[in-house]
This record gives sequence, C-alpha cells and structure tokens, in this order.
Amino acid sequence: MIIQICVHCILIQQYVMGDKLAAPKANLDSPSTSREPLSNPANEYAAWKDPRCPIDLRERAELYANKQCNLIMSEHKYDPRPDKIQFPQLAYTCAGSTITFIAIGNTGIPKSREPHPIHQQIGTDVVNVIKERQAQFAVYLGNTFNDGVKDVDDTRWETEWAERFEVEQLDIPFFAVNGNCEYKKNYKKNVTATGCYSEQGRHKKYWILPDSVYSLNVGTIRGNLQSAFRMFFIDTELSRREYTNHNGQADDDTLNMKGISIEEYRKHRMIFLVGHRPIHSTLEVTPEASLHNRRTLEMETIRLSDMRYDTYISGHVPGMEYIQDDSFRDYFGIGGGGGEPLSKQSLTKKTMHREAKAEISFGFAVFQYDYAKETEEVTYYYYEKRNGAYTLRERPSVIKKCNIQDAIRLRRQAEDHRIKN
Repeated sequence: MIIQICVHCILIQQYVMGDKLAAPKANLDSPSTSREPLSNPANEYAAWKDPRCPIDLRERAELYANKQCNLIMSEHKYDPRPDKIQFPQLAYTCAGSTITFIAIGNTGIPKSREPHPIHQQIGTDVVNVIKERQAQFAVYLGNTFNDGVKDVDDTRWETEWAERFEVEQLDIPFFAVNGNCEYKKNYKKNVTATGCYSEQGRHKKYWILPDSVYSLNVGTIRGNLQSAFRMFFIDTELSRREYTNHNGQADDDTLNMKGISIEEYRKHRMIFLVGHRPIHSTLEVTPEASLHNRRTLEMETIRLSDMRYDTYISGHVPGMEYIQDDSFRDYFGIGGGGGEPLSKQSLTKKTMHREAKAEISFGFAVFQYDYAKETEEVTYYYYEKRNGAYTLRERPSVIKKCNIQDAIRLRRQAEDHRIKN
C-alpha cells in the first residue's frame, strides 16, 4: 500500500466548503482578489477547498442523485510531475490563543452483536469532555462505521455518530479518516463517508472527509499565528494498485512519500500526521494492526519514517498508548472507542523507543496547545469497570506536558542531525 501525499505544491486558491458556496481566498501565491473567506458565525469555522482538487464533488451530481458515491481516483491526481499532484487543503481558525481538540478511534458498533453499554457511555462522555474542555474540533481515527455506510440516508449516520455524539448541539467539525472496517464490504471504496456525505448528508456541516488524503491548517486569531500547526489526514487502507500514473503503473517516483520540504517543515510550528493504523505499537496485536508488521506496507513505513513530522496520531489497536522515538517524535495510539473488544492477553511488548506507555483500556484523548503559555498537554481519559459497568476514571492521566518551544527545538535538532548523517 502506498499513501500519496505531495506537500511540495503550494495551493493557489481555496474555496469555502459547507452550506455556503465557494468564495476564493487570496494568499501570497494567489492571483489578486479582494474577496474574503466566508465564515460560520456560529463557531467561526471556515473550511477551504482547493479548486484544483482532483475529486470535484460538484461534478459528481449523478452519484449524489442516487445517494451513493464511490471513491473515484482522478487520473490527473497522479500526474508523474510532483508539482501537479493535488489534494484538498482545509483551514480552521480558532478563537483565543488556545487550541484544543479531542481524538478517538474505533467508535463503530459491530453489527454482529448487540450494542454494549460502553458504546453509548463513550458518546456521552466524549460530549461532556468536549464541552468541559471547550474543544474546537474532533478527530476521528477510523472504524467509525463497521462495514461502512450504505448511503447518505443510512440510519447509522444518526445512531452511531450524529445522535450519539450530539454533533448538532456541539457545533464543531469532525475531521475523519477511514479505517479497515469502513472498507470491509469492498476494500476499494468507502461508499459515502468519503466526499459524498459532506455534500449531501443531513449533518454535512460537521462531517469532514473530502478525500482519501487532505490537509488542515489550524491557527489562532490571537498572537499573529497564521498557522499554529498543520495536520495531514491519510488513508492507511488504500492499496498500492489504487495509486497509478497515466500509464496505469504504480510509479515510485510519483508515489513516494519524500514528504515535507525543509521550508514547509520550518514554516509550521508543528506537523501532524493522522491515520488509522499505527506506525509503531507496543501492544501485542495481530500482524495487520501496525504498519511495520505488514509485509505489504514495509515500504510505506519507510516513507512515513522519512517524512518530517512531529506527531503521528492513530487508532486501530484496541487500547491507549504513547510512544516517543529517538528523534523526539510522538506517537499517540487512541483506539479505545469501544468498537472492538479488548483482549486481556494483549501484553506490552519490549520496545527500544525513548518512552513508551500502553494500556488495554477503552478511552479517548484531549490535545491542548496554549500559545500564550507556550505549553502542550495531552490527556488520556481511561475507563475502568466497576460493579459491572464501565465508567471514566475519576482522574484523567496527563500523558505528556511540555514547553512547545523546547519540544520543537529537540525535534529540529534531531532532524538536522538525521539530514547531515
């Protein structure tokens, strides 16, 4: 499997997504224009779409009319020339100087068994924590819907997501990636979660998954931070054969993940990768659970490792874990959303990383970046079973707390050392 991300291209224009129709936004590289972005006054959310996005949702009206969409790979998306490769780029501006988001994976409810009380409990607790911590957005790490969703009117959009997580009341965007369960019925496509629901779904304003790969620039309106950090959302489930050039060949020069240029890396204070499967996992799981354990994904791991990023967030593995490698890069595994049963036999493996923590537990995480105090804090919310029921532990665990500048300095030094050697 090869995941294509080309971040050398500078997007020229971006368009508003959501209920309001396109308004071009100017940046340093764009043609002159006086039109300004349209924003949602309810939550100051403005999502942007590159007009050159290869999957033009407006051109897929026939699929929308039938209320079914397939993930269609446009030919020109895989032009061998790196400067021609495109993907959607979004932006989110948060009020104040603090950025807070919640992350959770494996929230889907298996059809093979009756919903367990933990499923609704997690939904209730996630909503409460979002309100309590004043999170501005949520990140879904895949396996949101087991077996995928049939169409935009599938009742599971309501029962497993919108109602369960009170999306209308929260009024925040949910940025998502696909997991293996979304592709279970047909590995080549996720029927409506990618692209289609964001155009035709009842709660389209809140479900953000425009393509198999997309990026998100997150910034604040205080402190003159044009972009506090950038997030790349990647589909770890697409196979190599789905990424082809004009000749139908999977060309390594086209598909490799040489990743983020030095200029791009320095421009943003932090770079996040967000995917379903982990790059590293300290838990004893099946060979398919982590990228480095799958033979078909060996090259993918190398490419991901070669990218310049600070943090990788993943789901998939039923549990909660945190790893920091020798380059001071962080790996957060947040797969405790209740969609998969937990195994008591899943013991922690030995690891050579600088730091590793893992626990077989249901749970989710909150990431908070306070740019007034220059602090990063990641908190894990674990569940425990008491009197036959799962409840949140009385005190959540702060997995990581540090000075943002110090963390960036250590990673940049490690990156410079890696480049020189």
